[in-house]
Amino acid sequence: MRIQEFKGEAEHSERALFFFFANWSVPSLYAKRTLEGLIDGKREDELVIYMVEGDKHLGLMERYKVAIFPTLVVLERGQVLDILEGYRGEKDMRDFLDRAYKLLSPSE
Repeated sequence: MRIQEFKGEAEHSERALFFFFANWSVPSLYAKRTLEGLIDGKREDELVIYMVEGDKHLGLMERYKVAIFPTLVVLERGQVLDILEGYRGEKDMRDFLDRAYKLLSPSE
């Protein structure tokens, strides 16, 4: 997994993990720092976590029914597979990322 800023609709593939945040949201800042720490140097593969600044992508927030910051959304072909709303600490985020990785990894 790697982190990348979301710049537009055409960027995401069939499988994606979106991190919706707002720079003015204190929980978003904690979650972003935790996420970066968990991802740094781990799982070098094609999976990307798109950083979506919610204030700049209101349509995308509406499409995936994102109501609070931060929110992590696991998508496959536009369908929501899993969602984590709010920030409850590193353990919850690590568990969610493990689930997301399993959901988005190609079956062998």
